[in-house]
This record gives sequence, structure tokens and C-alpha cells, in this order.
Amino acid sequence: MEVTNNDNDNDDAPITTTLSGTAAVGAALADKTVTSIDIFGIEVTTTTNANGGYSMEVDGGAKPYMLKVEVDNSGQVLYSFAEEGGTANITPMTNLALHEANKNGTTYSDLSALFSGFASNYSRISPAVLNDAKAKVNANLATLLSDESVENGYDFFKTAFSPDGSGIDAVLDALDITIGTGANAGTISINLDGAGFTDFFADIDFGDFTIGGSGDNGNNGGGATGTWTLVVATTVSGFTTEVTITDFPAAAVPTGDNSAAINAAQEEFNNSFGELGSVSNFSFTFVSSSDTQVVTRTTATITTPAIVVNGMTMPGTSISYSQTFTYTKS
Repeated sequence: MEVTNNDNDNDDAPITTTLSGTAAVGAALADKTVTSIDIFGIEVTTTTNANGGYSMEVDGGAKPYMLKVEVDNSGQVLYSFAEEGGTANITPMTNLALHEANKNGTTYSDLSALFSGFASNYSRISPAVLNDAKAKVNANLATLLSDESVENGYDFFKTAFSPDGSGIDAVLDALDITIGTGANAGTISINLDGAGFTDFFADIDFGDFTIGGSGDNGNNGGGATGTWTLVVATTVSGFTTEVTITDFPAAAVPTGDNSAAINAAQEEFNNSFGELGSVSNFSFTFVSSSDTQVVTRTTATITTPAIVVNGMTMPGTSISYSQTFTYTKS
């Protein structure tokens, strides 16, 4: 097992993180320009490979990020979103979910405007709002997901996939999504495998489609096999470092709704940081879980006590801490 520490001893150097994923409409979007923008309005571009895959380095301290890819010469663009580094696919499904998440009440807004003004508007897309939008998309596509053996809680933003005509790619192959513009800006239609267009139902009951698979209908991971890679991103008071562990043992990949993993995470956290001060607001969550990728996040606040140095009292301080574990099957 190889461990790579990406921490940079040069405090003046930016801390980078990687965004990667697949751009596809069923068929891979090969040799297309992918652009990301961060909360400071900084754009980074790259080009997809023959399989629609892309990878780019971005400022790890400027998350979240919005992404776009050029589909064809007609000017059609698909959008996506990443709360942090890791997998960020760009597909008609991510575009639809982001369109739903960006609306104001029942009024839909142009995603190109959100992208160009992202530095001012990024807070519009909160994790909770985006997860609800993802679940609504899955609920509207329930029959198609079931037909292709894709679980209800599949996170189509964060789960790596190949444009090979199976699973979620087969779902994309069967989709034709039309999003209205101008006077029809609030109109969204979905054509399922040539069966005729139906309207996207924004008020659909999505209770059984929780992203990450928290219920019986989702994939809660477990029984991991094969070779995995673990990326640990640690953020302390806004500064992020990453460590990559290759050949991570499958048996150590946590499963969804795993109380043992939660207890172990809290015990390890307390053992590591408890001596620095008091630990509060501890939280351990499964961000997403599938057969090929599991993402967990630990957050907490560490409050250090006041200390006396050379007769001077140094006040205590509160430090915000988060750690994201991304387990990806190689």
C-alpha cells in the first residue's frame, strides 16, 4: 500500500485538488472543452479524452465549483457542480438536476448566468437543495433506472462510470431532455427511449430516492471487492491538504448505515485531537455510496483552552475541521 502526502511545505503555494469525471450524453463527449469555475471566478479548462473522461487541477480552497462542457457546434452546453474535489460527471442528468436546484420558487433560471456570475451566486446551490434535485430526477426516471438495474439512490454527479452502454450510461442513452427557453423557460420535457415526451414533475414524491442510499431502495455499499484508492482531504480553518492511499484494502471500505464505522470514526477522531482540547459538533455522514465509490465526511469543532506562555495568557480558540474520505474502486 502506497501513501502519497500532497501537503505542501510552501505556505505561499496554493493547495490544489482534482476534479475528474465523465462527460457523456450516453455517447461519450470526446475531445470537448470542459471548463470549471470556482468561488473566486477563476476558470480552468481541459479537454475530454476519447471516452469523455477529463481531469483538472483546481484551487482546493476555492470550492465549490461549477462545470460546463460543450456538446456540439450548435452551442449546446451541459452543466454540473462539485462541492469539492473528486468525481464530477457532466451529463444531461446533472444539467437537469442543477437546473432544478437553481430555480427561484417555481421560476427556472438560465444556468449560463449562474456560471458567469458564480463568484457571487455559488451559495444558491446548497448541498441539501442539490441533493433534493438529484432525488427528484431519479424519481422522475424511476422506471428507467429500475429497467437498467440502477439503484434509486444513485448519485449521478459523484459516481464514476464508463460510457459503455450499461447501467447509468444505458439510462443516458435512453434520455432526450428538452429544457425550455424564453417564454417556455419553465418547461422541461423528458423523452424516455422514444416513448413520447412527458413533463418533468418537480413536485414528485422523492422520499424513496435519497441520494447515497439511506433507505432500502438505495445502494448502501458493503461487500466491497477488488482494489480501491482512498483520497483523504483534510480542511482545517479553510486550509486543505490531501493524502492519497493506493491499493487500499476492500475490506476496510465502509458501508452505508454502518454504525461500527461511525463509532470507529468518532473514537479515532477523539484519540487524535482530544488532547488538543474539547471536541464538539462531531458529525460523520455518508455523502454517497455505490459499488464503485463511497464518500464519507467527518466534521467537528476543536476548542483549545487558554495557555500561559512566559507569563502571558494566550486565549483559547475554536478550529473548524472537516475530513472527506473518497474511496474509489480502481
